[in-house]
Amino acid sequence: MSKRIIIHDTVHGSITLDPCASKLIGTPEIRRLGGIRQLGLSNIVFPGANHTRLEHVMGTYHIAQKVTHALGLEKEEADMVSYAALLHDLGHGPYSHTLEAILHENANMDHMDLTKDVIRGKARMVSDSDTQIIPGQTTIPDILREFGQDPSKIADLVCGEGKTKENGLYEHNGQGFFNEKNYLYHLIHGSIDCDQIDYLLRDSHYTGVAHGTIDLARLLQTLTIHNNDLVVQEKGLSAVEGMLVARSLMYSSVYFHKTCRIAELMLVKAVEKALDRESAMTIQKMDDAELMGWLYGLGGLQREIVQRLKYRVLYKAAFGKRVVELSEEEQARLMEITQNKEWPKIEKAIIQRLGLKEGAIIIDLPEPDLLLSEPRIGRADIKVLSGERLKNLSKLTPFSKAIQQKKISRWAVVVACDKKNRDDVGRTAEKIIFD
Repeated sequence: MSKRIIIHDTVHGSITLDPCASKLIGTPEIRRLGGIRQLGLSNIVFPGANHTRLEHVMGTYHIAQKVTHALGLEKEEADMVSYAALLHDLGHGPYSHTLEAILHENANMDHMDLTKDVIRGKARMVSDSDTQIIPGQTTIPDILREFGQDPSKIADLVCGEGKTKENGLYEHNGQGFFNEKNYLYHLIHGSIDCDQIDYLLRDSHYTGVAHGTIDLARLLQTLTIHNNDLVVQEKGLSAVEGMLVARSLMYSSVYFHKTCRIAELMLVKAVEKALDRESAMTIQKMDDAELMGWLYGLGGLQREIVQRLKYRVLYKAAFGKRVVELSEEEQARLMEITQNKEWPKIEKAIIQRLGLKEGAIIIDLPEPDLLLSEPRIGRADIKVLSGERLKNLSKLTPFSKAIQQKKISRWAVVVACDKKNRDDVGRTAEKIIFD
């Protein structure tokens, strides 16, 4: 029989895992997260950013316990939210979001789809060879059922389908209303959720960047449930504003740092060139070390990129256009190229014109990748309880609209290559893209 265990966490201090959570963290799918860096290759720029997805999911579980306790949720709902928080990242591949686009393009799914399948028992994030080493392991859905949880409900909650579908008459302050229990969904997949609270605090701590600091104590004091929605009391407005600003600044200064992006896209290039040898799903089940070892063993471009990343011999920006620099004609041109999926052709044209080897350049378009990796980034649809009336955050503070309008990346497009070819690549890229 499992028992409660205590984990000593760098960010939150002591985290107590209940018997179900204690058993869940022993499964291969969760243990695998200990080999996946939370911030991909960001440690190339921020040397302390070596924390893992395992630390993050346990931290998210801890935040979920604190929030559900502050809201006074009944044990059944509190447990459901806590286990969803613990399991929400099971489908992540090596280096977290770095290879998300490859999974989407080659398997027509994302890490959330995989997470849902693992929780429901339809997939395993364990390779066939590893399964032979750890036979007879109890699966995640079996553990959830052992402790009275419905795996399908947990999966729906994790993947943004967590509305309870329980339409009925509810009452608040003597007023009857019909509404689903949306707050369960909001706690896992909303504008203010347990996932974001932990990763902002954790990533800020490990990178040493103060932008991610948020007032957790104030959020806990002012979050409440109104008509089955998760809302914030008006006195907590400053804490919400602080969280939105923190999220925006962490994306622009850390998550989409230009050098980090170049390093990650070099890794993407190496994996793309190897996909004919290995399926995207097989790669998705690897951890960071397994991926690097596999790429190194392939030789050629893959080995070169692994070595470049190891010794920080990165490609350099040869040409780029900031969002604010684009003319209307250039904006239209970039939109046309993106809609027609012409970027691979442009990359090939630059390589052929200059006689470079395959994989010698990379083209970065930050915004599409941002929306794929973090669809919540532009969301500020937070409801504020002002007296007995609900108001949209945008009606009470200009921060909401400013966050939605702010571009996370200053760059619309960047072309990078080995530094010895920068001048030639820069001139050629500008001509081919905009002429």
